[in-house]
Amino acid sequence: MLQRKHYLLRKRTCITISNDYKDGQAANIKRFFDRFYRAEISHNNQTISGHGTGLSMAQHLVSLFRGKIFVTYKKQVITFTVWL
Repeated sequence: MLQRKHYLLRKRTCITISNDYKDGQAANIKRFFDRFYRAEISHNNQTISGHGTGLSMAQHLVSLFRGKIFVTYKKQVITFTVWL
C-alpha cells in the first residue's frame, strides 16, 4: 500500500513516501542511494529493465536544493523522507 504525505515545518517542506517492502533487509538500506545498486534479487534478472540509478539521481537532485533524503525500514514498510 503506497502512502504519501506532505507538510510544512519551519518554512521547510517534508515529503514522505511509504510502501510495503517485504523482501527488504535493514542492512541493505545503507546502499539504496549507491549508483547502480539493486536491492531486490528479482531486479538482478536480465528480463527486468532498469539500471539502479533512480535513487542516486534523486539524492543528487535533492542536494542541489540543499535538501536531505532519508530511508527507513520498519515492519516490512519502507519510507523515504525528503526535506527541502
